[in-house]
Amino acid sequence: MRPRIQLLLGDTAGVGPELCVKVMNDLPKEAQGVQIVLTGDGRVLQEAMEAVGESLELPTIKEFAELAGKSDPVVFWDYRTEDTAVIPRAAVSEAAGREVLNSLMQSIDLARREEIDGVVFAPFNKESMHLAGAKHYSELELFKEEFDRQDIPGEFNILDGLWIARVTSHIPVAQIAGSLNEALISKTISLLGEAQVVAGIQPRIAVASLNPHSGEHGIFGDEEGRLITPAVEMIKEKYKDWKIEGPIPADTLFPRVLKGGYTGVVGMYHDQIQIATKLIGLERGVTLHPGMKVPIATAAHGTAFDLKGSGKAGHNALKNAVALVADMALGAQEV
Repeated sequence: MRPRIQLLLGDTAGVGPELCVKVMNDLPKEAQGVQIVLTGDGRVLQEAMEAVGESLELPTIKEFAELAGKSDPVVFWDYRTEDTAVIPRAAVSEAAGREVLNSLMQSIDLARREEIDGVVFAPFNKESMHLAGAKHYSELELFKEEFDRQDIPGEFNILDGLWIARVTSHIPVAQIAGSLNEALISKTISLLGEAQVVAGIQPRIAVASLNPHSGEHGIFGDEEGRLITPAVEMIKEKYKDWKIEGPIPADTLFPRVLKGGYTGVVGMYHDQIQIATKLIGLERGVTLHPGMKVPIATAAHGTAFDLKGSGKAGHNALKNAVALVADMALGAQEV
């Protein structure tokens, strides 16, 4: 059987459903080898089609079990958990967050039962999810708990074929240096490279330094020699066919990377990496939650309440997320 990818409509209040309509009418070539199960409330999908001015003619099921024996490349699962008529559009609400959490938990359950091979979700709103009782800061923390992967350092961002990882993520700047250690740095590099291999990519990864000028041999800090270089050398020894370079001073990292030849970047903290990538192309970026039971990805942007109902929101990031998860699901099948 070809891999089965679930695509969630996302937050009803945001542009997610509209993006899904556009993606379904502009499927990436990578999706040709998988079956996509578009999942969400049929009333919301109809509203999105009207906003976008595009139609979808998809076989529809009411229960997941009805997928058995269906070979259609795309199937719509009309999955309803809330009265979507009372969910305010373009606004934060408990009801919207509750619908999102319910859809995520059913995806997690399907993944555990090996009934799906990948998940893509259109953007969620964290504030709505917290109003609905979410106890985690982000979806990644939820996935880490549910799939028992507390060892995962953080999510990956993929932009124009470049994979980007961070050793630390959403923590105060004052805690960054103290949170770094050789094992965490090497774990982040290995996770990034291993995920690329599954996607059919030969890793060549640039690793950033922490301090200005890579510490100037200890003048500005010793983390490069004490932590980062040993981690890089360990990965080089373990994965002899990968190319790992670093630590590279952060102020010259992206100028080097943008000249080409690299498949990935590992940074030490959030803004060291995110400022550059969002300047390069936030509207095209993908967020990947690595190391879970199945590949899980979404668009790097948010719910864009200001564009809700206009049909004008660009769908390239979500399309790229579908392409990535399809590639990874197909790659995992071949391993």
